[in-house]
Amino acid sequence: MGLLERVKGEGDVLGKVKLATQDIGGLADAALSKMDAALDQYKKGCDLPAKFGFSVSKFHVGIGAIPEISGEVIGSVDRMQIDALQQMIEDHQGESLLVTMLNAMVTAKRIYDRVDLKCPKTTLHVKLGLTPSFDVRFGEAAA
Repeated sequence: MGLLERVKGEGDVLGKVKLATQDIGGLADAALSKMDAALDQYKKGCDLPAKFGFSVSKFHVGIGAIPEISGEVIGSVDRMQIDALQQMIEDHQGESLLVTMLNAMVTAKRIYDRVDLKCPKTTLHVKLGLTPSFDVRFGEAAA
């Protein structure tokens, strides 16, 4: 039975508030559990690019019913090696978020090589929320 059905069934206001508070507490616990898992994924996602000289430059946590974690990883794209990134992808097949992040790095390296960019500084913006997203920026303004 959902919260609305249970609250409607309660006779007094205090009973209704008590039920709603219990459900909100459950939501908070679920949100914290999801945030814990997302933080583990984010840490692992930042540790692997460190092998190419990338480091975390910004970090943000949004706390709510749906937690959101975002941050930026900055490094030099010319140091990245596609075959090494693809090996990491193969080694971590069970970790979809990490694989998606590594695929974003492969795509960034291919674009960098294809366009023959002369600005090696690269910023990978990572956003973990309801739907993870990655944004890649090249150049000094990337920071």
